[in-house]
Amino acid sequence: MTAATLRHLQGMEMKGTILSVFVFASMLLLSAVANAQTTDRPECTSAILNGSYGVLHDGVVFGAAGHLAEVAVVKFDGKGHWTFDATLVRQDSGLGHPSARDATYTVNPDCTGSAELRGSETFTLDFVVLDGGQELLQIATRPDRVVTWEVKKQNLANCTNATLSGSYGVLQTGFDVAGNARGGVGLITFDGKGMWSLTLTEAGKDVPIRRIKNPSGSYTVNADCRGSASLEKTPFGTANWEFVIVGDGNKVFQIATTPYRGAVMWVLTKQFSR
Repeated sequence: MTAATLRHLQGMEMKGTILSVFVFASMLLLSAVANAQTTDRPECTSAILNGSYGVLHDGVVFGAAGHLAEVAVVKFDGKGHWTFDATLVRQDSGLGHPSARDATYTVNPDCTGSAELRGSETFTLDFVVLDGGQELLQIATRPDRVVTWEVKKQNLANCTNATLSGSYGVLQTGFDVAGNARGGVGLITFDGKGMWSLTLTEAGKDVPIRRIKNPSGSYTVNADCRGSASLEKTPFGTANWEFVIVGDGNKVFQIATTPYRGAVMWVLTKQFSR
């Protein structure tokens, strides 16, 4: 073996050693990153739920009660207690405004949890916390119903009519008083001063598709970011809603409060975030 050949083989051996060291170091780095992502995530406690949240919930109570829909404001104290104030529409009994002050919740380290709501009846719920306490997904755990809740934090301290300004996409879901499904999609434009207009495509069981354009809406926003809206000159007269503004004003949970409409909900989402 010549000296040149020997030097070539030694060089190849050195390159292989360097490559092995590089691969090993890369594997260690990836493992460290994965472990950090797993262990650095803080555990959840009751304190992660604190402040005011808007609620949209809907579902079915088995038997004569039928479909229901609700918008509400709940307030968590960060210590395991919460309050509840709602606007509820039920297929069997129409409009109501339930509230509760004797309510408790528990949050597990994995950010799941459970809650109890005590009033004229006791309700139990299971939930999961999302986005560091900005949102909850919740389900009632009573055997007489299937009802889900979307709960989103209110990040605005003081709302006015100007909080709602510009265009919002609308997703309508729900059921009429006979229990037939109703749905729709469209656009609402708020002027920031108490007036709004609507464009909506609506579908329902055993009825033709309707395309609605109506500029005759008015609304009022309260300081607590709840409010009411109405729309004149509809085929049924004046239609009314109640709503709660959530997030930074980019989303609205809304429910129809006109008896003939049934349990019908709207979710409004700001069309342009900037």
